[in-house]
Amino acid sequence: LLTGAIGGTALISGQDIRIEGTIAGDTVLGGESITFGPDARIDGTLTVYSEDVDEIDVPESVASADRVERRNVSLASERGPMRPGWGAIITGFLSGLVVVALLSGILASLAPHTTERMRITLAERPWRTFWMGFLSLSCLVGASILLALTLVGIVVAPLVLVLAFVAGAIGYLFGVYLTGRLLWSRFGQFEPDSVLERLAVAGLGALIIGLLALLPFAGWLIVMIVTLTGLGALTVILLNPEFEV
Repeated sequence: LLTGAIGGTALISGQDIRIEGTIAGDTVLGGESITFGPDARIDGTLTVYSEDVDEIDVPESVASADRVERRNVSLASERGPMRPGWGAIITGFLSGLVVVALLSGILASLAPHTTERMRITLAERPWRTFWMGFLSLSCLVGASILLALTLVGIVVAPLVLVLAFVAGAIGYLFGVYLTGRLLWSRFGQFEPDSVLERLAVAGLGALIIGLLALLPFAGWLIVMIVTLTGLGALTVILLNPEFEV
């Protein structure tokens, strides 16, 4: 119920709306029941939203017919929110696989010998590799939290978080390639020694991990394991820790 005067525009929504006062600007009303009192007046454009706008009576004393817009909202409410179709979902999924495969293959091509040593490390000590990835990412995230507790380090903490994100992304890309590389070896294929062959290996890994990631509940866990394993293999090769895990 509006009984006073509004000097500007108004947006009013509710189940039952009654206008008794005046509104100087454009007005939008949305509700099941919209009525007007004898002193009601709207000087601007009136837009009415309702399930059956034809039942809403707007007297000439309130707003002239040329200043009234009626919009039926029943179709929008029945249709519900827009959802992407299967074509868009499949296209988005395949596009994501292509991007991951390209980045993973290019990364492996930039450091082919390091990537091959990572594969050997993963094949020989899978649990140690995974554990090193877990420790590496935990150290980066934990360091950002500890830095944030200090007055000086709080400036550096966001940079460490960014570093942790980058490390995780690189770990995932290497993990995808290593997954494809291990499967490639299982099939008895030769060692990839060209960019195209490494892209094919990365594509195989991206496809397998992408499909496994669709599994309910377990998908995110598989992605995390792949990420930590890839990061762990890189950590072992670059830092060469001496302690046993």
